[in-house]
Amino acid sequence: MIPRTTTSLFIMIPFVLLLTAAITPDRIVPEGDCKWGLNAFTDIPGYANAAQSNSTCDHFDPNETSLAMFLFYVHYMEEFGDDHHVVAKWMHNLTVVWTDQMIEMSGTGYRVDGTRGKGNHAYGLTTSGGRLIKVFTRERTSLTDKKKIWKTSLVHELLHVAINAKNIGEHGDPDHEGKKWPGWTTKHTDFINKMNMVLKKVDL
Repeated sequence: MIPRTTTSLFIMIPFVLLLTAAITPDRIVPEGDCKWGLNAFTDIPGYANAAQSNSTCDHFDPNETSLAMFLFYVHYMEEFGDDHHVVAKWMHNLTVVWTDQMIEMSGTGYRVDGTRGKGNHAYGLTTSGGRLIKVFTRERTSLTDKKKIWKTSLVHELLHVAINAKNIGEHGDPDHEGKKWPGWTTKHTDFINKMNMVLKKVDL
C-alpha cells in the first residue's frame, strides 16, 4: 500500500513540473555558471522571473537553488496546500540574495517564539512583500565543513514568502508564533526542520 504522502507526491510533481516547464522550458544554467557581485543576477532555472545573486561563485549554483525551491514547494503543498497556486506564482517572481555576511536590519527582529530579538543582524530576511529574500550562507566551522542550503535559513524565508503570497504581499508574519500578525504556526516551525532534512538527504 502506498502511503498518502507518497501518492500525493506522485500527483503533485507532474503538476509542478508542468507549471514551471510551461513558462520557462529552456532556461537551464550550466553547472558552475555564476556572475560575480551582489548586483549581478543569474536566472533561477524553471522559474519565470526568479533570479539570484551570489557574493562568491562557490555557493550556491542556481540549479541547486532551483531544486531546493522545487522540493520546498512540493512538500509545502502537501503540508499546507496552495489555493489558486498563489505561492507558486510568488516563487516565480522571487529574488534570492546569497550573502557571506550576516544581514543587517533597520531594527530588531523577532525570534520564532514571537519575542523581540536583541540585535539587528539576522541569518535571513524577507522584504518587498515577499518578493526578495536575503540569506546568509553561514561561515564554515572547519576545513572539512561544506556550505549547504539546508544549513541556511532558506526554508525559513520561503515560508515567509508563502505567507506573504497568501496575504497579497501585506505581511509575511514577521513575529512568527507571536500574536501580532497571523499566519505562522508551530506547524510552520516544525516544517523547517523536516524540510531541511529533505534537502540534506539530497545533498543540497
